[in-house]
Amino acid sequence: MSGKDVSVLLDKEKENVIEKNRKRLVPIIQTIEFCGRNNLPLRGHREKGSMKDETTQKNALMGTQGIFRSLLVFRMESGDTILTQHFQSTTGQNSTMVSGKIQNDLIYAMGEQVRSSILLRIKKARYFSILCDETTDLAKMEQLTLCIRYVDVETSFIREDFIGFVEMKSTTGLEIKKTIVTELTKIGLSLTHLRGQGYDGGSNMAGHYKGVHALILNEQPLAFYTHCFSHSLNLAISKCCEVSAIKNVMGIVNSISSFLSASAKRVNLLKDIIIEENISEMKKKKIENTLCHAMGGKTRYHFDISRTISNDYNSA
Repeated sequence: MSGKDVSVLLDKEKENVIEKNRKRLVPIIQTIEFCGRNNLPLRGHREKGSMKDETTQKNALMGTQGIFRSLLVFRMESGDTILTQHFQSTTGQNSTMVSGKIQNDLIYAMGEQVRSSILLRIKKARYFSILCDETTDLAKMEQLTLCIRYVDVETSFIREDFIGFVEMKSTTGLEIKKTIVTELTKIGLSLTHLRGQGYDGGSNMAGHYKGVHALILNEQPLAFYTHCFSHSLNLAISKCCEVSAIKNVMGIVNSISSFLSASAKRVNLLKDIIIEENISEMKKKKIENTLCHAMGGKTRYHFDISRTISNDYNSA
């Protein structure tokens, strides 16, 4: 018999189980992180069957089990012994740690870790500004986006980091202000160190008396409000599009784009003309990418196409 106390032996056994489970989670977490970094959806339409079953593994590799399960099987096929032993040793669905609920829990935990790192940098910087905007998602849920702008003291660069979404039941200036203050308090930030506010020009955000910026200014006079430059640019562009000359230009560019992209022969002919031009290879590549690959009437390409035709390709 061992001379150690039973409680000590139990604690040691518990530590071994915890360490073993942590090693099992590592490849699962790495797979979730890989999907997140590459903007890949985790789940498929049919995620059924035990991961140690050969038929399930074969279906996963064929793409019928979702990207997450497919990557796990691929890791096992590539020699990940820890993951293989994990699935071979589990006896039920509750201990595989790959269910949808576990995936959500791991994603939430990873998000909290990222947010903790961001908040640590913000607290080192001490002073910060907030950027907020409200929007309605596809599920018709009103959400407030909260971002923090600050100076990273280690790199001396200005950073803008996303903190999270907050569901809103009301979008009045007072309710949004209360939500902002509540969320800042939750993450350990205070209005005392708030030095700037950036919102759109809506009355609930920019109103002089009941807007969010005015209500926050009453509590923190140093939190100066700036109309979001992106919203200002959007408003300016929308207004410019009402001018007849600009409207005609956009229409002509759209017609050129649609005319060329409607036929593979026209695109190839345009490529041949570009190749024959007496210009540098770099400029040829730039023109080809703009005119031949950015077609189809997309509004975001109109400016690039117009600039290329005007400055780089006058013979067009």
